[in-house]
This record gives sequence, structure tokens and C-alpha cells, in this order.
Amino acid sequence: EGFRLLPKKPQPALPKALTPRQRSRWQKERQRQRLVFSIGSLIIVLIVGTLGYGVFNSWLGPRWRPAVQVNDAIFNQKYFVKYLQAVLGTQMKDAEMVTRMAPLVAEEIQNNELIKKATTEAGISVTDDEINQQIREMLVAPDEKEKVEEAEIQRRYRLYLDRLKLSDDFWRELMAATILRKKWGERLESQV
Repeated sequence: EGFRLLPKKPQPALPKALTPRQRSRWQKERQRQRLVFSIGSLIIVLIVGTLGYGVFNSWLGPRWRPAVQVNDAIFNQKYFVKYLQAVLGTQMKDAEMVTRMAPLVAEEIQNNELIKKATTEAGISVTDDEINQQIREMLVAPDEKEKVEEAEIQRRYRLYLDRLKLSDDFWRELMAATILRKKWGERLESQV
């Protein structure tokens, strides 16, 4: 059989020039479409914005709200929880322990900040070597001090931080606060 040719589709008629009345109606319809589109977009933006604010306010916002304030220093919830995590370690999952320790941790943060300010004014500081020594003493038992190499201490330190989910900088800050507290206590005892 041969090929059958399909009938040609009728070509659309060329648009006629619009009369002024048709143009006016067309412009009004276009304005209505724009108005409906704008209102619809505004409603969608308002809904998404409201939902976004709700998510932020209930989940993300509280982390940045102040938890402890000492003079001009403000410590947010995120810092407070990290500090609590450092103090409690693996007991962080025990709700009763967290409830009992939270006020003590808040007080410790306040005391650390007051001691930090007092020691700064008194010219007392902490060196990196002192912090490293404090970390060594924390990780190495007294009877094995001579036997443990630096690489092993670093390995233990990394494991410790990983287990607590804390950063090196944060832990060093806590160690510095501990050393400053000790130095400040020694200074006060020498003045008595």
C-alpha cells in the first residue's frame, strides 16, 4: 500500500487588530490576573513565613536565648547545654541528673566569669602549657605518667572529646577556667 498523507491541519487565523473596546477589556482582564496572582503570592509568603517563624521559635530560637548573664557577659542556651554536657558526660541522658545539675552548672558559669574578670584585672593568666598539663593529668593515671607517650595522650583526648561531643576549643576554655579558679584561690589564701 502506499503512504497516506494526512490532511493538513487548518492554520489558525491571524489575529485581527483589536478594537479599542476589546483592548480595554483585555487590559482589565490582565490587571485582574495580576491582582489574583499578587494576592495568591502574598498569601503563600505569609503562610510560609508563619510556619518558618514557628519552627524557628520552637526549635532553633531557644538555643540562642540567654541562659546565664553575668554583668555584660551573656551565655546562651547552646553554651549552657554544652557546659552541662561537659560536666555530666555520659549521664547527660539521665533527666533527673540534668535537673539536679542544671542550677549548679549555671552557678559555675557565673563563678567562672567573675573569676575570669577578677584574674584579668589582677594580671593572672593561663598558658597553653598549663592547659596541656591539666589535660594530661586528667587523662593519665599518676602511676603511668612516665610510660604514656604524647601520641597516646592525644588519642585518649580525641576519644574523650568525641564521646562527650565537645570541641577542643570549648574543652580548653573549661580547663583554663579550672586553672584560673585554682590560681585565684591560691592568691586569696596567700592574702589571708
